[in-house]
Amino acid sequence: MRTGDQPARTFTLPPALAELAAAHSALKAEQEALTARLDNAATSVDRAALRASLAALTERASRAIGSAVAAVADRKQQLASAPPASARPASAGPASSARVAPAGEPPPDSREESVVQTSAGGTAPRASSGLDRWPEAGAADRRLAPVAVALDAPDIEVAAHWATLVTPYVSTVKIGLELYLRYGPAVVATVRGGSGVRVFLDLKLHDIPNTVAGAARAVAKLRPEILTVHAAGGSDMIKAAVEAAPGTMVAGVTLLTSIGDKALAELGVDGSVSDAVRRMASLAVGAGARGLVCSPQEVAAVRAEVGPDILLITPGIRLAGATSDDQARIATPEEALKAGADLLVIGRPITRAPDPGAAAAAIGASLRRAATAT
Repeated sequence: MRTGDQPARTFTLPPALAELAAAHSALKAEQEALTARLDNAATSVDRAALRASLAALTERASRAIGSAVAAVADRKQQLASAPPASARPASAGPASSARVAPAGEPPPDSREESVVQTSAGGTAPRASSGLDRWPEAGAADRRLAPVAVALDAPDIEVAAHWATLVTPYVSTVKIGLELYLRYGPAVVATVRGGSGVRVFLDLKLHDIPNTVAGAARAVAKLRPEILTVHAAGGSDMIKAAVEAAPGTMVAGVTLLTSIGDKALAELGVDGSVSDAVRRMASLAVGAGARGLVCSPQEVAAVRAEVGPDILLITPGIRLAGATSDDQARIATPEEALKAGADLLVIGRPITRAPDPGAAAAAIGASLRRAATAT
């Protein structure tokens, strides 16, 4: 080396790049397989489901390419701005090789740890507020808002499109009874697509224990992360569901958010809504449920009743100033998390927006600001 020459800089690709390339290759192979199946699809429902899956995979492949390009650009920028090794102080360590993920795009393994999983394990003490727990979670949890987008779509193609738009920003999507009955089990794979987003199957099973066990066993083959049952079905029914679906979190629905004190009295239930919700919550957890569904107005009382290790899911979430629609007990996303919720079910405020993806991103950003302020 001549005097005055600088040491040559080496360019090392980020480790994530190889993973992204491999993921893209796998997605491409799956696209080809889906295209072949589409050519041979027998019914219009089959064709619609396959087209939706193909669209979701195409979007996922495009994102993988974009992430790979961004990863290379990030690394180049780091190298360009870093001083040569010979110019660094002796005490300085080597330049960081960690990849800086593009803004708004979760890393490829971000689905390995979700708000649902970390809340369900119950191995570590947790604060009472979801706004406290979210910033303390892993990086993947912080990047994906603790939101389950309710895909209450008119058809499977719209549901898959919505899922594609929101999965870069939220941890979970929710499939309700209507969509599931219209398209059957295939809707789960279609909505999940190639994104790996966690699926919340909100079927609210309610029957005799043997029937619910059979239904839960069948649903478990679809690998949803969450399956709901009505806590009013009793402890034997809940226990049957838990035992039949060991790989899925069974969440007990305490009381529908459309029910207020008047409707509760009409059902012949004594006491207030809050009392009924606490009783149902205690019963469900005692029977083995690891998650509960309750309105944001009761979430603080339920958290106090069942402790820190149960996942609390709250529907009835509306943005400030929005109409309540058919929900009787509602709150804003920030209010629900502050009260102790872990996962917020949000449907119409996102899916009715002109750009559902932008709406999901905006809600996530608002929650991050609220978490930072606490």
